[in-house]
Amino acid sequence: MSWFDGARARLRLLLARRAAEERMDEEIRFHLEMETDRLVREEGLEPAEARRRALVAFGGVEKCKEELRDGRGLAWLGGLSLDLKLGFRMLVKYPVLTVASVLALAVAFTLAAAWFEFSTDMTLPRVPLEEGDRIVGVRNRDLATADRDYSSEPRSLHDFELWRDELESIQDLAAYSRIAYTATTDDGRYAALAGVRTTPSLFRVARVAPLIGRALIDDDLRPEAPPVVVLGYSAWIRLFDGDRSALGKTVRLGAEHATVVGVMPEGFAFPVSEEFWTPLRERAIDYARREGPRIAMIGRLAPGYTLEQAQAELTMIGERTAAAYPDTHEHLRPEVRRFPRGNEMAAITALLNIPFILLLVVVAANVATLLIARTAARESEIALRSALGAGRRRILLQLVAEALVTTSLAGALGLAVARWGLGWGMDLFWEVQQSRPPFWFDRGLSPSTVLYVCALAVLGALVVGGIPGLRATHRRIWTRLPQPGAVGDGMRFGALATGVIIAQVALCVAFIPVAVRAAQEQLRDPKGGDFPAEAFLTGRLTRQPPFAPRASGGPDEARRTAELFDEAHRRLTAEPGVVVATRANRIPGFNHPVAAIELDGDSARILRVRGLSVDPNFFEVMGARIVAGRAFTDGDVSASADVAIVDEAWAAEAFAGRSPIGRRIRYPTRDGEAGSRVYEIVGVVAGMDRAIGPGEKVAVYHPLKPEEHAGVQFYLRTAGSPEALVSRVVDLAPAMDPSLGASEVMPLEDVWRPVQRSDAIFTVVVVVVVAIILLFALIGIYALTSFAVTRRTREIGIRATLGAGPLRILLTLFSRVLIQIGAGIVLGATLVSLTVARDPAGLRLVGGVAAAMLVVGLAGCAVPAIRALRIHPMEALRTD
Repeated sequence: MSWFDGARARLRLLLARRAAEERMDEEIRFHLEMETDRLVREEGLEPAEARRRALVAFGGVEKCKEELRDGRGLAWLGGLSLDLKLGFRMLVKYPVLTVASVLALAVAFTLAAAWFEFSTDMTLPRVPLEEGDRIVGVRNRDLATADRDYSSEPRSLHDFELWRDELESIQDLAAYSRIAYTATTDDGRYAALAGVRTTPSLFRVARVAPLIGRALIDDDLRPEAPPVVVLGYSAWIRLFDGDRSALGKTVRLGAEHATVVGVMPEGFAFPVSEEFWTPLRERAIDYARREGPRIAMIGRLAPGYTLEQAQAELTMIGERTAAAYPDTHEHLRPEVRRFPRGNEMAAITALLNIPFILLLVVVAANVATLLIARTAARESEIALRSALGAGRRRILLQLVAEALVTTSLAGALGLAVARWGLGWGMDLFWEVQQSRPPFWFDRGLSPSTVLYVCALAVLGALVVGGIPGLRATHRRIWTRLPQPGAVGDGMRFGALATGVIIAQVALCVAFIPVAVRAAQEQLRDPKGGDFPAEAFLTGRLTRQPPFAPRASGGPDEARRTAELFDEAHRRLTAEPGVVVATRANRIPGFNHPVAAIELDGDSARILRVRGLSVDPNFFEVMGARIVAGRAFTDGDVSASADVAIVDEAWAAEAFAGRSPIGRRIRYPTRDGEAGSRVYEIVGVVAGMDRAIGPGEKVAVYHPLKPEEHAGVQFYLRTAGSPEALVSRVVDLAPAMDPSLGASEVMPLEDVWRPVQRSDAIFTVVVVVVVAIILLFALIGIYALTSFAVTRRTREIGIRATLGAGPLRILLTLFSRVLIQIGAGIVLGATLVSLTVARDPAGLRLVGGVAAAMLVVGLAGCAVPAIRALRIHPMEALRTD
């Protein structure tokens, strides 16, 4: 039988062990009955006597069963069970080593499980709806743009109506357009909500019934129909506390007072993360082709159709449209895609699992090094088993099975922590990103994640048990049986353990200062000490589609949008309770895109920066100082000249300490010089880090020109509580123009709070990881020194008998360990000092960590040292 056939037979017997045992019992019973019948028939014995003699002749049923188990490959099950029991006993016998090993392995399992679950949900999503795998997205891909694979034409209302009427392979095709409002109720409650304007067919695609009330219907699309809204479960709770009498009440959404007609079940946020749904009433007849609202399309494959057939039908319709309307559709190609997308990144994400697997292997190798000492203490036991006939493979399997107990316990702990932390942590992540997770994101752990961790537990067991096992069995084990008066050569740590200990100490010295500095940075006061964030109200002014300046209007519409933004700003400034107001194109430091710039046309040096467009009074309102040059003026906003103000710390690094005033920066384009904009630096600002809270650093500031932006972020410093102004601000914008809306209106502190929480959690995680690293280092050093005492007990007795003092004995015992610790400290300090060579505080921190590691090393030596000094010379001389 080949190895593969044997493994397959053993697996089959393992999965059907009870059936195999029953067949064996039946076979033995058959032989006994045949022998009993023969004795009755041929020798004329009574049945009872015949059965007794058959049993005697058989030679013992249980012995026969054991022989059959050995022959059929079942004996290893009993051995595995015994090895697992022994593994549990070892955990109890060495509690300190058990705690250190399980904690270290659990950290690796937690990270691996959390990343695997998150990446699977994001790159291989599965919509938790009826026949969710048949939901598809439809779009027009624009081949005339640079990013052909990703660019689409969202202004496709004409195509939507055509495809909805003609497609046979896709049914219930729906269109939707994302919007955001700060919704208010008649009793003054408010909530920042994100939702969609959509056709009623969206609910037919989802096939989910409302919790109460109804979904949108076709009559809601009539121009004369009253405004209605379907609320998501979370919006219902926030606005009405889950009161069923909310049906029939009105909610202010921009300029409309919409009647609540339904509430969807908890967890439903189709198509992605929506909190409300209103009718999309725009019609293609009211717009030219490639004009109108920006929409997305979604539908279901009709029964009997595949994705490929749907693509073929849509391509045929697209070719007809391109021939009929070449001016607008020559470069458009309709496309059907799985919904949601993400499969394209699956291979890359799978490769990103490799670092976590390597982390587990490194941690497991570290644990294996600690277990070498424990295995060495069992050297006589292993040698005895070998002398009694156990082969090297059997001993290795025993040690791996014992290690499997440890890795399984660590894997279970890692899964529990990942299950608890993933949902909670991702909620915080999406909150910091100021968005909601896709509704298909699973807060729990999928079966594939559990199987993945089980496989990693087996891999970890092979490393944890294999390394000590290979070292324990690399020579003829039976020669190490204890002999009277002899001192065996036994197991030694060797170069592997020495290298691991040095690397472990070096990583501690190199990693801990970086982690401490990161924690210090996260713990800095996000308010900048005296910045009054609690006195600021912030929000975003936008013009809802299809009226956004980049959607349909061109220069005239952009100018109209800028005029509305300016008028709204003047009215906000004049509101009672507002002390001063300012604007920017976004919240400073939050979700900033990164842009490439060149300094003085030096194309060889490309820097990556975050930029912000601000009002001339922005720095003054935010408590920042212009330390060189000048601030922005109203003339900078109206003039055609392009100017910039840069951050002081960034400028010192970018310009090597030279003055940046008068220097120029350029944003290069893909085509080189053509179309790139050049800005002259007119000022340097300091102190903006106090006003942007815990967000990302902004390096470059430009004057805010509203006509260049589809929305602006306003900041109101109030004389009283900012919450008191929310309703007035929300009502002000649509009162000026129905297309103007104020969203995400909230106190500035509420914007910072999720980031502050994430920073605090990050700090706690750093502290925990550092504590585990230090504990692991302590246990490793303890294992080394303890092993040294165990292996050199006779030497201690001889030295003490010959008159060696305690200090001499300790130096002899622990000199190697101290040399390893010192080498690790030097290596780690050298590595980290390269990054903090110009930072005196960083160098002091490295020195403190190096001293701490030396103390940890001495602490690890303390218990074995005391034990060594207590050994009586005569007792030591009698030790084998």
